Amino acid sequence: MRLISFGNVLLKKQLPESIVWWLAMLLLCIAPFLSDWRIGPISGFYLETASLYFALCLTLMTVLTQTRSIVLPKACVYWLMLVVLLVFQARLMSLPYAEQSDLTAIILLIMALLAYVCRIWVQRIGQINAVRILAWALLIGALLQGVVCVLQFIGFSSPFISAPPSPHYVYGQLGQRNHLGHYLMWGVLALCYLWHERQLPQWLAMLLLVCLTAVLGLLGSRTILLYVTAIGVSMAFWRWRGGREVNRQIAIVAVALALVLLFQFILSPLVEWLFHIDYQSGAERMEQGGFTQSGRAFEWKKAWHIFLSAPWFGYGWGSYAYQGFLDTSVYAKEFRLYENGVLFTHSHNLILNLLAEMGLVGTILIVGGFVWVVCGFFRQPVCAASMMMMSILLVTLCHSLLEYPLWYVYFLAVFVVVMSLSPLSEKEKNKAAKPYPKMLRYSLVVLSILLIAGISKTLLDYGDLLEMRIKTGAQFTQQEAEKMRKQSYFLRYYTDMSIVNSVNNMQTALPLWAAEPVALAAHYRPFNNTYIHGLYLAQTGEIAQAKDWAKQMAHYYPGKIPGFLIKTAAVKNVAANSNDETLSQTLRIECYRYQSLSTAALNCTAGGKESKK
Repeated sequence: MRLISFGNVLLKKQLPESIVWWLAMLLLCIAPFLSDWRIGPISGFYLETASLYFALCLTLMTVLTQTRSIVLPKACVYWLMLVVLLVFQARLMSLPYAEQSDLTAIILLIMALLAYVCRIWVQRIGQINAVRILAWALLIGALLQGVVCVLQFIGFSSPFISAPPSPHYVYGQLGQRNHLGHYLMWGVLALCYLWHERQLPQWLAMLLLVCLTAVLGLLGSRTILLYVTAIGVSMAFWRWRGGREVNRQIAIVAVALALVLLFQFILSPLVEWLFHIDYQSGAERMEQGGFTQSGRAFEWKKAWHIFLSAPWFGYGWGSYAYQGFLDTSVYAKEFRLYENGVLFTHSHNLILNLLAEMGLVGTILIVGGFVWVVCGFFRQPVCAASMMMMSILLVTLCHSLLEYPLWYVYFLAVFVVVMSLSPLSEKEKNKAAKPYPKMLRYSLVVLSILLIAGISKTLLDYGDLLEMRIKTGAQFTQQEAEKMRKQSYFLRYYTDMSIVNSVNNMQTALPLWAAEPVALAAHYRPFNNTYIHGLYLAQTGEIAQAKDWAKQMAHYYPGKIPGFLIKTAAVKNVAANSNDETLSQTLRIECYRYQSLSTAALNCTAGGKESKK
């Protein structure tokens, strides 16, 4: 009790009440997006973990100082529903890695807590103040990101700035230009709102708007044009819904959208004329077309086929990678001719991916629950804060139709905050008259501390995994592998993938102890290095299954067939297993078939006697 009283004194008497909200928004909206600390098998692990820490710290600081009761928020109920759904689904469907579903469930539990405390802050300081602070954080983050973009474009190098893959290729600190366009569009919308609220002088708002939209013109991201279209259409809806009162906000957004479009079309030729720098804008890339033959188009067809094969409940969370690997019906020539060196772990469309993995029942629950939560933004009278929140959500949803930003915790956390900042209902206002329940306070504090401890344990485990990979040169002993698998429940899949890499690097017979983790990894995310699963099957005499696996690998990764042949020959030479020759024959047949159907030139004799002459 003394701790709670001290918290109240510190935050309410010595510091402005909103200081915790300010700090939380600055950390959640800027820090993970501005850092490029990516390392190991989960490249964004530290950045995503930071977002979870920030959310839990906000939870602790909020519930420790809360004095008035609140209604259980819709957003909190929604994320808790998804937690239960994922945990039970993993068990009922016997998914290869229930740990992955449980990890997602823990993240969504933290998102439920984040949604809960966001509603508390709407109660404490009001929706408008909460949204203003969020808008300032997004604007500051976008401006800092814009500086990074300009430095990347002009070729400035620094240990603190991500190096672009090619000259004049801009992706900020986010490692991907569509993610950067998404984030900067949030910043543009935040600036529009602050301009409307007269938080900036008009000349400064206009100057910053020109700068931000010009940076968007450097990206070459086609999704920006989709954002402009969707937001433009939504403004017509808001005009119908809000009447004349929203005219000023709509006019400001219209200016912003016009500037975005202007720079998409004029900046590339202008830069080429002034500085002789040739780069493609999003508009120029859009004119090239070619979507029907792109990887996304084929993966969307796959997702639809997968959904039709299990329409009610799907194949389970995270199952798209394996089911998409199995489906070859969309390939015109039996082999995957697009991006055939990578594994698609997601269909790059939120709705289609949900249908494939969660089925119609799960998709209705997820989409319907989202609509139920955000309907609070449409309450009359319509306000600029609600318009801004829905516009930000619209950007994320548009991006989610082409990629999967919500699978990144730092995008998801901001999305949850935005979802939770709708106006208070009358029921919520009436509930505020009652005191905050002590037992609920203590329970949330204990839960938050336990989650922080669990995240810290996983953080240490990840460090151990990285250290082991470096120390062993990515070659684990049986004892090291078994210890790591037992040590970290939530990182078991990534430990197994490290074992797959380790076995691939061995110049010895395939160790029997690795057969189980290799098989599990292969049936969850069949990256090309899981070809060795077929070698294990051949080693145990399961020839038919081994040939099927080799053939499936050849059809999904046709460009990797020579590598598969070399690996097969290496294992055969060490273990003297004649069954591996059967796999080599299968691979060579598929290799020659692929060459006859495409323009690719592959070494189909790799690993054989012909290649050694």
